[in-house]
This record gives sequence, structure tokens and C-alpha cells, in this order.
Amino acid sequence: MNTNHYLSKHGYQDNNEQPLHSTAQWIIGHASELLPTFVQDTFESMHNNTIQRFDMIEIADIICDEISNEFCRIVRQSSFGEESFKDALYRMSKETDTHRQQLACFSIYSCFKEITNQFVSMLMIFALQDGIESNSDRSLLNPFITNMQILPDREPVELLLSAMKSVSLCQRFYAAKMLYRLAVTDQISVIELQEYLITVIEDPWSHQKALHRFSKGYLDDELKNLLRQLLFEKVDNRQIPLPPLDIFDKNIPLTIPTGIFSGQ
Repeated sequence: MNTNHYLSKHGYQDNNEQPLHSTAQWIIGHASELLPTFVQDTFESMHNNTIQRFDMIEIADIICDEISNEFCRIVRQSSFGEESFKDALYRMSKETDTHRQQLACFSIYSCFKEITNQFVSMLMIFALQDGIESNSDRSLLNPFITNMQILPDREPVELLLSAMKSVSLCQRFYAAKMLYRLAVTDQISVIELQEYLITVIEDPWSHQKALHRFSKGYLDDELKNLLRQLLFEKVDNRQIPLPPLDIFDKNIPLTIPTGIFSGQ
């Protein structure tokens, strides 16, 4: 069974969303029979750069939204395995300029719940792209962050810490959010994150107006909120040393640097 089978089952035509959704529901309804073959065909379409690979990915995204555990299990049990499948998703996300296709790749990748260098790279791209007030897709990033559970090694943490120094306020914010998630799930040091948050809060670049959907205030205020949440989660149980209280004082004069950031 090839990719045309899935796309023709419900009379698929280009740029017609409904057949993609109907095809996904058909596969979900017969998952035990069809999903293993669909996963294999999806990987082959990515690996061989077939013209329909992005349609297959959008179908896979719909499937993952409903039965992600089953989808991931079948990928892990396949002949190519999880890592090759995620590598193909990451490569595809870089081969398209279409936001919807990039988001589908990122969404499927995140279903595996592992924070890798590739995941951080895609997250930072979306933070940069979606840092515009009029872009309604920004809100989709938060569920991806809270869904992550596995940190295989230290490298993604170093990338996130580096991103907290980015000239993009959005990248700083979402890197901090991801690190916060790792801290409250005991995968990185709370004290380490507290120190980094304080450093970034005190950085004059963070005192820029946050002109995006997540805030009408300043970026340092958003980071202070994360720091408060971190202390609320951990200070009682871990006796984490408190930062200087004046770091939360909104009346302290801030130096507002000139210049507008790209991706702000």
C-alpha cells in the first residue's frame, strides 16, 4: 500500500483539508490494521522526499493528536526506529517555509516527549516566528513545552541557557519557560535556573517592551513571574535560597535601550 492509497481513499485533492482529516480518522478507526503500514509509508515518504510527504505529515499530525502513545509505540517498534523518524521530521521542518507544515513536524516530534537539540532548535525557530502580536499560533507553544518529560543529556540545557541571552525577547522567554519546566520536574538544578533568571532579569536588554501576545508589559516582568512560580514550587520543599527581594520591585528605574529587535 503506497501513499496514494491513503490520499485517494476519500477522494483527496490538493489544498483540500477535509479529506486529510477524514483519512486520518479512517486510519485511527482501524489503527491496529492500518497504523503500522501508515507509519512505514510516512517514513519512506520523508526519506525519499516524495511529493506527498507533507500531506502524509499532516495526516500523521492529526493521528498523533488523538492516539499519540500508539503512534509513538509503533514508530519505536519499527525497523527504522524513533531516532531516524525524528531526524526525518527535523529535516523536513527545515525544508519547508510553510508555517503549517513546520508546525506539523514540530507537533509530531514533540509527541515523543524528549527534549533534544533538535527540539530546542525548532522551539526557538517558532519563538522567533511567532513573536508577532497578530500571530494566533503563538499560544500553541505552551502545550508543547508542558508535554516534554525526557531529558537524555545536558546539551539541550546548554542550548536553552544560551538562548536566554538571545537578542530576541521571544526566544529568551520561551527558553526560560522550557528551563522552568525542567526545573519543576527535577531534571535540572533549581538554584542554577534561579541564578540564570536573575542574570537575565537584570540584563538591560530584558527591559524592552514585550510587544507580543504573551504580555503587554516588559520581558523582565514575565521572567520575574517565572521566578516567583519557581520559588513557590520549590522553596518550601528544597529550602532554596531566596534572591534579593528588590529584584521584584517594579519601581526600580530601568534603563531602556534603544533599537528594535528582529523577531521581537
